[in-house]
Amino acid sequence: MLLSGLRMKERFVLCASVIAVLFTLMLIMDIQMDLGLSRKHLVPSHGRIKTVINEEGPEAAYHSFKNRLLQKTHSGISMNISKENLPNETALLRGEAGRESGAGQMQNQVSNKEQEDDFSDLLDYLMLDTYERGKFRADLSRINPVVAAEETKSKNPTIGELKNINLEKNATTLEKFHMQISQHELYSKDCPLVDELLRQMQTETVLHVAQKSGGTQLKLVIDYPNDLQALFKPMRFPREQQTLPNHFYFTDYERHNAEIAAFHLDRLMGFRRAMPVTGRLLNVTSELYSKAEGDLLSTFFISPSENLCFHGKCSYYCDTSHAICGSPDKLEGSFAAFLPSSKLAPTKVWRHPWRRSYHK
Repeated sequence: MLLSGLRMKERFVLCASVIAVLFTLMLIMDIQMDLGLSRKHLVPSHGRIKTVINEEGPEAAYHSFKNRLLQKTHSGISMNISKENLPNETALLRGEAGRESGAGQMQNQVSNKEQEDDFSDLLDYLMLDTYERGKFRADLSRINPVVAAEETKSKNPTIGELKNINLEKNATTLEKFHMQISQHELYSKDCPLVDELLRQMQTETVLHVAQKSGGTQLKLVIDYPNDLQALFKPMRFPREQQTLPNHFYFTDYERHNAEIAAFHLDRLMGFRRAMPVTGRLLNVTSELYSKAEGDLLSTFFISPSENLCFHGKCSYYCDTSHAICGSPDKLEGSFAAFLPSSKLAPTKVWRHPWRRSYHK
């Protein structure tokens, strides 16, 4: 009935439209299911690409891994590859390479689970007394010295010596610390300024609070009396909370106690190349809210639990859903001393080999 009421021209247009729709559907099915109807002429760049692989030779395992994982797009199943599956894929690839090369031992080695480190050497070290620890460190330094002792004593000038700066009697602790920074270390083994700097960051009155620009997470610059400054990183998680195994590491918050642990570990190992860092418990109302101003001050609010919170302004995690709250008015955080200014001691930026990557 419907076609009988149409003219010949209208029937022709309707039939052509139906044929075009069917042809388009066939092409889409061909691209997705690789039926071979398009003869590879219309396969777009995001479709499947068949490559000829030499299944023999030393590069066979690499090509197999490349096709299964590296050539997949960022959509679909490739984004859902879990970390737990990757070792199995690697083991399978290594097994293929071992069969082709005739080495059967590789497959057996990959199949064995990696043993976890029980840190027995560190436990043995902790059980030693003071004399035995000193002897152990002396033996270790002879085997693998970080910096030769003779070189450290003879060629280890400080900033004060290079700049010919004589400090005044009323110089602050941080100024004295900056002047004694040397070529090989930030402070000497028995430097009394380290403990004094830690004490001041823990106890001195907070004069002003400002948000540090840059970075992806919130950091505050704390001003103390006598031109002392510290970089404050707030506590986000309880100490016993660990990163969820199914979350990417770069979606996790920075841990404030990791900064503190890194300083003490660097100091215990004798490197002395990390600035002093300590922890402190702040009053959010009297030491942060009352000292803040501008954009930072506008982000303070009262949570549904009647705790004072703030979130600042930054690239990531700076909104009410990722706010930093007191409990109810106390907030723990790490306080790191600042390096000398670039005018006093110009620095060169090196890319960290384990720098975080914010891409999946």
